[in-house]
Amino acid sequence: MMPSIEINLPEFKERRLEFLDDRIVQHWPDYWLESPIAMLSPWGDGPLPEVMMSWEDHLMKRHAEVACENGGDILEIGFGMGISATYIQEQNPKSHTIVEIHPQVLERLDIWAKDKPNVIVVRGDWHKKFQRGKLGKYDGIFYDGFGDDNYLEIGRNIKQLSKPGAIFTFWNNLSEEANVYGLEGVTYEKLPARLLENGYFTGDSYYLPKVVI
Repeated sequence: MMPSIEINLPEFKERRLEFLDDRIVQHWPDYWLESPIAMLSPWGDGPLPEVMMSWEDHLMKRHAEVACENGGDILEIGFGMGISATYIQEQNPKSHTIVEIHPQVLERLDIWAKDKPNVIVVRGDWHKKFQRGKLGKYDGIFYDGFGDDNYLEIGRNIKQLSKPGAIFTFWNNLSEEANVYGLEGVTYEKLPARLLENGYFTGDSYYLPKVVI
């Protein structure tokens, strides 16, 4: 019997990203491809799912509208292509805090944020920043943290990040009314997915979640 081998995949922040017109593509870092253990992983040295694609535009617009229903101070975890961030800005929030961990995405976020005085960029892991008291309390929160090993922590800590009556919405990667965070009172808005071929979402419909904290 072959002994089991624990394979630690490179973290998202270590992967090389490629920014195309309609998507962000991720690639394994060179050190991983050169390692013999890479071929033992489920993906080997093959392609990885896209990080984000432009077909999500109408979904990001609606997430932004939902997150900003209260106005005030907005927290966004994950910048991606900047689609949702741009729509959040259209809602004229008092403040717009964006947490991003990937260095290549941060470069683009810094450029995007230059002419937006209400934007606060937080660099690094949102959960570590939260634990260190670097995040406040917000009127609306949108979570779309790609490759986040601490994704379940957002559900466990959402009350500490929220003002009374805050609205929380999150990217739902399943084409159903999925609530992996165990939150009470989640409602869903069914939207057409309008898919392009991709490696991370299937289904004709998207179920956008909303919960009042």
